Amino acid sequence: MNYLAHYYFDQQSTDPYYILGIALPDLVKNHNRRWNVHPFKHESAYSTDSRLQSIYEGWKRHLAVDHYFHENNYFIENSRFISKRMRLIPFENNKVKPFMIGHVGLELILDTLLIKNNSIDANSFYKQLAACDPEIIIEFLKINEIEDAEAFTTFYERFCSIQYLLSYKSNESIVYALNRIQYRLTQQFFTENDTRLMHHHIADLMDIVEHNYLTIFEEIALHLAHEKNNIT
Repeated sequence: MNYLAHYYFDQQSTDPYYILGIALPDLVKNHNRRWNVHPFKHESAYSTDSRLQSIYEGWKRHLAVDHYFHENNYFIENSRFISKRMRLIPFENNKVKPFMIGHVGLELILDTLLIKNNSIDANSFYKQLAACDPEIIIEFLKINEIEDAEAFTTFYERFCSIQYLLSYKSNESIVYALNRIQYRLTQQFFTENDTRLMHHHIADLMDIVEHNYLTIFEEIALHLAHEKNNIT
């Protein structure tokens, strides 16, 4: 799941460090894919500061939601459907990856629909992140043996200031994001014609997914509630 879909399940939380923990696994990988953070190995170290503990709890929540998301039939069926649709498109760029678009494209569509249908307040998400002390983030990363943890600060502050998730209000923003990911993976952007084709097909896919997109959120919420009841 993408940032806002993760936030959906805990948008009522008033703990910014917990919200940070929910977003941090993806933030870390987007900053540096070579960083491998394994918070479970250092569990006892977070007890010294409630903020560190909150980040850890949010991180665990992120992993739980990702697990239920990728195991869900809705994700499996719709990501496959989008991938199949992409394979039918006569792309000029022969490095386009239909599987990637099926997976990531569905995640971006879900984020966009959450904003479009007022199921989430993206501004609140950014306000929560902005309330976090970067030094606490650095401390969390150092506990997890990230040597150049300070390098994350500039990326994090830029992420919070640009607020690019607020642009996820149309199929154009989805195509733009997919194009950037395409370049990151293959060093080639969509051609102008490929982009035009993508706009058409993503708009169509948005309409299809929108009919029952909340189904997956409802099912994951049930899993999370069941998990919480078993713990308590």
